[in-house]
Amino acid sequence: MLPEFKDVVTSTQCTLKHSRLLLNTPYLACSSLGYMTRFLLPSTVEIILSNLADERPQDFLRNSAGKIFPYGPTIKIRLSSVGTSDSWSELALLPALVEACDVVHMISIDAPMASIANVEYDDQDWTVFASLRHLQLRYCDQLTESEVQLLADNVMTGAESERGLQSLEILSCRNVSEEFLSEMSTEVGPKLKWKL
Repeated sequence: MLPEFKDVVTSTQCTLKHSRLLLNTPYLACSSLGYMTRFLLPSTVEIILSNLADERPQDFLRNSAGKIFPYGPTIKIRLSSVGTSDSWSELALLPALVEACDVVHMISIDAPMASIANVEYDDQDWTVFASLRHLQLRYCDQLTESEVQLLADNVMTGAESERGLQSLEILSCRNVSEEFLSEMSTEVGPKLKWKL
């Protein structure tokens, strides 16, 4: 039995809530949940991790084979007091999610310390973003304006009509300024929403 660990799996929703971690047991539980979601295809996968002082917090988003596991049309990830920005340097969360899940239409990320899109964009295969229609980034303090610009250029304005990202919400992300978002809104129009 796992202390303070609940997973709820129904035909339409899969929620992982984690508040306190003891030893390595949660890794096993998280990887098992990842295995189950591949077969159930829940409409929403919500992962909430908090108060982790782990050196490799991104491992909680991997299955037993080491692959990123959130899989479903809607993915919501909230990471609160989870690692440091250095501990997330190996994994850019957004590209990892879209590469692992070809059916995702909506991603919501609330992750102050996680690297959101820190990849070498010259090498980025933007076709993996094809199914993504809605992206909400909340309290993503590691997100930069250049990453937002590249996302907009390659997934919003660079996409075919009626394809690509239809809405991008930037909410309280410290490294993205109001001035930048205001200028960007002239390029992408009402698809961009923000609140700082």
